[in-house]
Amino acid sequence: MALNKEPKELSVKVKGYALPYSTEHIGSIRLLEFQERIRHAKERLVLLNAPTGSGKTLAYLLHGIENFSTTIILYPTKELMEDQAKNIVKLLNNLGRQVTEVDVDEKNESTRSNTSNEFDVVLLVANGDTLRYWADKEESSEGKAFLNKLKEFTSCKHLILLTNIDILYLLLRSSFFASSEIFRIVASRGKALLVVDEFHLYFGFSLLVLVTAIKLLIYATSNPFIQRVIFSSATSVDLSKVFNEKIEVIEAKYYSSDYTEKEARISRFDTILKIRPIDYLVYSESDINKVLSEAVALYNDITARNVNLDKSTINVLIILNSIISCEALYKKLLSNLKNGVKRISSYVPRKERRLYTSYETKILVGTSAIEVGIDFDSYSLVFEASDAYSFIQRFGRVSRKRCGEAVVFVPNYSFSKIKDKLSGKNEVSYSELIKIIENSMFKSKSYEDFCVSQFALVLVLAIFAAIEKRINRGIDESELLQLVSNDKYKEIYKKIFPYSIVEKTLPIDKDFVLKRFFMLLVDNVSARQNLASIPCYLEEFDTFTLVSITDLAKFDFELKEKSAISSDLKKKLPHSYTFENTNQLAIVHKISLEKAKHQFYLDSSCIELKKVLLGKHIIGCITNVVTTLDQKYIEELKKVILSSYGVIGFEEDWRLTHLRVKVDNRDFVLYLGTDAFLYYYLENKNKYKSVD
Repeated sequence: MALNKEPKELSVKVKGYALPYSTEHIGSIRLLEFQERIRHAKERLVLLNAPTGSGKTLAYLLHGIENFSTTIILYPTKELMEDQAKNIVKLLNNLGRQVTEVDVDEKNESTRSNTSNEFDVVLLVANGDTLRYWADKEESSEGKAFLNKLKEFTSCKHLILLTNIDILYLLLRSSFFASSEIFRIVASRGKALLVVDEFHLYFGFSLLVLVTAIKLLIYATSNPFIQRVIFSSATSVDLSKVFNEKIEVIEAKYYSSDYTEKEARISRFDTILKIRPIDYLVYSESDINKVLSEAVALYNDITARNVNLDKSTINVLIILNSIISCEALYKKLLSNLKNGVKRISSYVPRKERRLYTSYETKILVGTSAIEVGIDFDSYSLVFEASDAYSFIQRFGRVSRKRCGEAVVFVPNYSFSKIKDKLSGKNEVSYSELIKIIENSMFKSKSYEDFCVSQFALVLVLAIFAAIEKRINRGIDESELLQLVSNDKYKEIYKKIFPYSIVEKTLPIDKDFVLKRFFMLLVDNVSARQNLASIPCYLEEFDTFTLVSITDLAKFDFELKEKSAISSDLKKKLPHSYTFENTNQLAIVHKISLEKAKHQFYLDSSCIELKKVLLGKHIIGCITNVVTTLDQKYIEELKKVILSSYGVIGFEEDWRLTHLRVKVDNRDFVLYLGTDAFLYYYLENKNKYKSVD
């Protein structure tokens, strides 16, 4: 008698869905039900939950244009910001509005009217690239160039400012020239709407900075110019964990896709979904070959059936977690199919990424850089998902314009749960599938409680301290702490935080961890992480970029002293390029297909587990380094550690910045920078959380 074997795959038809129309029209555009609700939103904080590609951008643009003089939209990535800028221009043109887009496009610079009074809507893109471009053009600082751009369009009827949390954080800290003047000009225009797009992507320290920045803007003054904040998300989030006020929640309703076109708009078509188990991640040679087999089979099927697709439609889209797995698969696909294979990852410059989705790309393989960024059409999809969020986000990349096919690789433990819940089902609705995935797969943590702990108040202290430090040159640490702890500042803190948190935290001298966090943040100008990046030259693309020192180990590279860089390469260096943290330039030849080995051995007598350590103490603990990498790299890595903080602990979250270390031949993780303090908080929650 044959034994029952575990199935190696599941197959299910996921029904598409439609979003119901409302009774309202804007010109020839009929609004969806959730777009109408956003249009008439009333509360100060609004949460919009709607699937990818459903029309969220139109919803909050319409609300901004009709109710505010300025709309500020924060995007998590430059790619998404640049892509949405073009989409916003099209949407506003469809609404009958004249738009002037201001970024780094010379065409936009040359087609402007001479007087700003003639402008209807001005779309201003303010990120690191555009600020550097304007500064170079004016031969001034980035802050001054930003200020001049705002002055140029101060009389426009409506200003739409696309930016990110990094720029907002720099402005709040007065790190730019005339930061206060920039805020004054925006505030002088009248009421403003702030939109946080893809809110679900923020976690840990970046979420702490985002939430704290918003609280400063809406709570710290009696008459804030930000009158409403819309949080836009493709997956469900709980704002009540970080904001203690009424939140207006607007969620898109799902109808089955067989509704008539008069009742609802089809937003997703049916998908044949195949689910396959793997050990954990697509990393081994055998797992990569499984993905290759599925991708080639889909491509051959599309070719054999002679499916009529536009030249811009990608036949097979592949999304993997690891840049190394992505590169290995890319090489295999090239050897199998030769032409029409491209890849997108953090290794590929943004300009190249856009080219890959503009030409005849048959198969596109990439990492999470695909999830949020350039919008494109794909017929079929192969992806891995290690958690519920990545499943939902990546699955949304298929069946937007037609019925499609998808193959997903999930960890064995998730596969078993999904199999049980899908048992006996050949067809499920989209909403039913999402519930099954959310209940069967690991959910990535956002660490919302970190945002309402004592560490959040310390961040606000550090922001004001950074401002005071610029005003009072040469002020010492104790005077700075005393200054931002006085009664004037205490009144501001009490507007933002519960009374108990303020009294429990101040003065921060009584807690050495909070004090160290404060000192780190006073000089830390990054809204995401404070570890140094190293300048890199990518030979394949003949371009320059910055790569985190901990990520550099993924590449085949050589380090060269700044003085040893060839004259030809020096000529190619961007004008704005600096070597602030290192004198080295990394010449990157390619992505390493072999996992880099660098193991730090620490002396247990030097450390106490879960204690925050200064960089010099960490360096003092290192007894040996076993590595396959250039010794120069290890020295650069040590420099980064030396200027940072660390906590020895156990693996909590692969997204947190860390190095793997050994103590007494046991495996541990060394968390670095701001993530060291996040891990320390997680291990000592009861000590630092709010008691209200």
